[in-house]
Amino acid sequence: MKIKNYIAVRWLLAFSILLGFASCSKSLTADTKTDAKIPLGDYYQTPSQVYSALASAYSSVRINAGAFYNQTFVMNAASDEAYCGGGGPTDGSGVQFVSDYKMNGTNIGDNTNGPANLWYTYFIGIANANALLDNIGTAKGVTDTARIVAECKALRAYYYFNLVRIWGNVPLFIHPVSAAEINTVKQSTIPEVYAQIEQDLTAAIPDLPKTLTASDAGRLTQGAATALLGKVYLYEGDGLPGAKNSDGSAAFAGDHSKYALAAQTLAKVNGTQNGTSFTSPFGYQLLTHFADLWSNKLTASNPLFGNSPGRFNSESIFEDVHTNQGLTGWGNWSSGSDMGTTLCTLVGPRGYVVKDPAHAPALSTVGAWSFNPITPTCYDFMKNNMTGTDTRFAASIFDMQALENAGYAQYNPNAGYQNTGYFLNKFMPLKTDETNLGGDAPLNFQQDTYIIRLADTYLMEAEALLKSGGDANRALALVNAVRLRAGATPLAALTLQKIYDERRLELMGEGTRWFDLVRTGQAATVLASRGFTAGKNELFPISYRDMQNPNFKQNFGYPQ
Repeated sequence: MKIKNYIAVRWLLAFSILLGFASCSKSLTADTKTDAKIPLGDYYQTPSQVYSALASAYSSVRINAGAFYNQTFVMNAASDEAYCGGGGPTDGSGVQFVSDYKMNGTNIGDNTNGPANLWYTYFIGIANANALLDNIGTAKGVTDTARIVAECKALRAYYYFNLVRIWGNVPLFIHPVSAAEINTVKQSTIPEVYAQIEQDLTAAIPDLPKTLTASDAGRLTQGAATALLGKVYLYEGDGLPGAKNSDGSAAFAGDHSKYALAAQTLAKVNGTQNGTSFTSPFGYQLLTHFADLWSNKLTASNPLFGNSPGRFNSESIFEDVHTNQGLTGWGNWSSGSDMGTTLCTLVGPRGYVVKDPAHAPALSTVGAWSFNPITPTCYDFMKNNMTGTDTRFAASIFDMQALENAGYAQYNPNAGYQNTGYFLNKFMPLKTDETNLGGDAPLNFQQDTYIIRLADTYLMEAEALLKSGGDANRALALVNAVRLRAGATPLAALTLQKIYDERRLELMGEGTRWFDLVRTGQAATVLASRGFTAGKNELFPISYRDMQNPNFKQNFGYPQ
């Protein structure tokens, strides 16, 4: 399956799969129009149908940075790194409620509007994966069935990992279900969901490829599934400190024996130590320059993906793929079939105007919507913790106020709600990314985002080693490898808090901070000024729409 087809397919089998309907499905691909005429039960017959269905299973990955209510935007706003922002207090109101910790089952939205769209999108991905898993045995002429099955299981695990971290006790589907079942299904416990995630990833890893050809870029590999499994073990080790079930009991105490498994599993990805660097058996390497992780340039020979170091590079383990060539319009955006990186449009400054055309950094940026403005606390932390020639502050934060003071550009600070003058540089909308093929430019930025990258696995292994009483010297070397790449001064000794701080420096704005605060038990203290309530806000509320199931129990602290 070529990656261009992966990007092009949008919600091929839709919600009818989750319900197990045998009705016709709607195809949104340009080259499979006849698919809409094929009954769902007869769909999985040819290799092209199977690959289209596989692309559909992958499409929910896109919610990491695509669509308005994408995961990176929502989780940044929930953390101490950024506010919701936007054009006013009601702009993106569902995320405003999350950011202010005033969310409930009603204002969190539903399947198309609000942060609850993440729930819907991930269950669509699970449904698509389940449908293919249950039906691939009927296909003729498919030569890589084992690999496709492995991909579906790994995708299902990834989607459930997001669901269980955000909502906790969620319904567990491993087969398509009927309409009657969907309305009466019961929630599974957090340990039950994690057990299924472990089972899926463990089963998937042997049948996934170690490497990918260029045409397969974006698909899952052994390295990606192994990295995800290691991350899962780390989260299982931590549990959810302070979180409660609906009856007030502890939601997930955690299993500290998982820390050693996390360290062992992540070491398989990170590889053997060679002085200050590591050699991964999967060929992963840290990029030489931190800023290159966010570079996206197209080429005449490859106008869809280019040869940028910011795409499918040696540090990327699993990434969310987007394109600026998809002709996405506002209709696609509202329906969830957009293909660009909406996050870029969200985070740029409003009313941006270049004043000095000779200044390239200012010239390359376009105006946008001022969501996720960086908090002063985050700005100060990043700036005050730069040592040596550390480049991460400049690569991560777009200091609009400094540009304006220098006379290079200006913006309208009054047009941006919760404006601080600081914006997320990693995903700044660039003129070089704007499409010229049609569609609406704000929806067609082509920057990929990382689901997991190597610096993250280095830091997670180091954390797991300290928590399990493992090799402290290796842990220090892993953290210092990340610091040395960025130009920072190496650490002489390591503590868990230093690892947490390093994660904050390295991964700022990538949607990981809230999860780190919750799993390490720091959220209640760090986010207290935002309104975070211990025992309640470690999990999001389930939407009112889904609470119509009489067997569902709302998460603790939220109205039933």
